Amino acid sequence: MRHPKTTGHRRARRATRLLLPILVTLLLVTLAAPAQATMRSRYLRIINHTRAQHDLRPLKLNTKLSDTAKGHTRKMIREGRLFDMGNLAVILAPYAGYQTMGADVVGCGDTLFQMHRLMMHHAYHRKIILSRKVDFVGIGAIHRSGRSGCGRNQFWATAIFFG
Repeated sequence: MRHPKTTGHRRARRATRLLLPILVTLLLVTLAAPAQATMRSRYLRIINHTRAQHDLRPLKLNTKLSDTAKGHTRKMIREGRLFDMGNLAVILAPYAGYQTMGADVVGCGDTLFQMHRLMMHHAYHRKIILSRKVDFVGIGAIHRSGRSGCGRNQFWATAIFFG
């Protein structure tokens, strides 16, 4: 017969071995989420600052649409090139107000601010960012360490606007 203390210790060790990988995974996901949200928030502040300089109302962030934008950004990074979303009408169909305007802008740069500045020098992107017809934006911004299609240690982003 086993000693009750020994059995309890074995169960505790077994539970620790089972729970430890789960806890580590949760911790990593928790730490990654704020970094992503912070980058998205920083880019939203940059966009809204630009809009304020042009006497335009700030845009509201749509988090569900931001997930879609982030997926597109990941795809651009994988392919090593910038390209617009091909199915934007389908993506925006569920959102009320999309009928007024829906568009996306994509870019990359050394910093979020530099990337935004490059977008503002592109006439079509500038027109979208400064449109009075948009009210919401979904932002998928990713910092890519190492080499990528845009260079080394670049910020990549997709911003989906609608209103």
